[in-house]
Amino acid sequence: MQVFAILFCLLLVFWIQRDIYRRKWDQNLEADVRFQKRAVLEDELIKVDVTVRNGKRLPLPALSVNFNLPHQFSEYNSKQKNLTDTYNRSELFTLYSYQAITRTLTFRCRQRGCYVLRELMLDSSSLFMDRVDTGSKLLDRQIMVYPKCVNMRNFVKNFQNLFGEILVNDFYNEDVFLIRGVREYQPFDSQRTINWKATAKLGSLMVNNYEYTDSRRVVIFLNLTKNQLSDDPEIAEESIRLAKTWCQNLDKYGIESDLYTNGRGEGEEGCLTVEKDNITKKYMTHVNETLAKIVSCQGENDFFALYREQIERHLRDCFMIFISADSRESFQSGLLALKDQTDKFVWVLPKSSRSNHRIRPELHNNLVAWNIYWRKEEHNEIINV
Repeated sequence: MQVFAILFCLLLVFWIQRDIYRRKWDQNLEADVRFQKRAVLEDELIKVDVTVRNGKRLPLPALSVNFNLPHQFSEYNSKQKNLTDTYNRSELFTLYSYQAITRTLTFRCRQRGCYVLRELMLDSSSLFMDRVDTGSKLLDRQIMVYPKCVNMRNFVKNFQNLFGEILVNDFYNEDVFLIRGVREYQPFDSQRTINWKATAKLGSLMVNNYEYTDSRRVVIFLNLTKNQLSDDPEIAEESIRLAKTWCQNLDKYGIESDLYTNGRGEGEEGCLTVEKDNITKKYMTHVNETLAKIVSCQGENDFFALYREQIERHLRDCFMIFISADSRESFQSGLLALKDQTDKFVWVLPKSSRSNHRIRPELHNNLVAWNIYWRKEEHNEIINV
């Protein structure tokens, strides 16, 4: 008889706890997933805080927090020293009464873009692990992954003469009575601009950075073809990185620049642009955000027809940089028509060993090929146009 009483009591306890967990497991339960930073660079470590708080007496022996990350994300495991692809992340917690736990996870993101975490799923087990209750919570956690700069050693090697030409030809009226600051010596700098006091103090060659009496701009045109982002993403992403690198280096030397592209953001109809006079936030922040948003481009429209007004407006007083892996006849014809009006432009052609471009001889003097190194950035292979 006592055996039956004990079994009855156990069964009663079993059903009571089952019913209690069914009704109250999510009462005063908080769960959240947050990115520690609003924006990071490609391949930079991303810290994600997973926080749960049990605000009731009822303990939760097994609470699982599940959320989906885009396939561009990969988890960084510091113990195993490797990267593990994760599409659905599940974190298991044991929570006592009125306990809060925060767990920090580390990820990398391989590709620039705007990523939003919109929902997390919760699975909670009862005391005897005989029942699993599920729930969900809507989120709106966004992180922007900015494009990184290209390999700066190769950038300087390929564009040193061009960068010096921009400084000399477009900004030759330096006001020698107004020194904006000092910066490190570059190969194209004149020795007359060396600041010997700053050099002795800092231990490396420093030159004066003068104000300019005439403020002109460099205009950067980023041309992405319709299927390039999906069919040839390495070329497209390197083109975007080149645009970011040019903007950053020009801004570093106080040279104002505008950026025009036929790229479009998600849900946006017009093309993305960065015009120095029309932005209110920091210039490079605006550039990074604009380039991170690009998910598609303006069809197969003629690039020069799209930006004819901007080209004509900046024709006389700006140096123009065209970054384009598109070498079709229509694009080269547009450059040749521009060459009849001015020679103050350069065509930067991102290419790989698989590329096959036929360049018109008239454009060779205005062309700089940027070679994509598919295996390692430090690869020394040189590909001729």
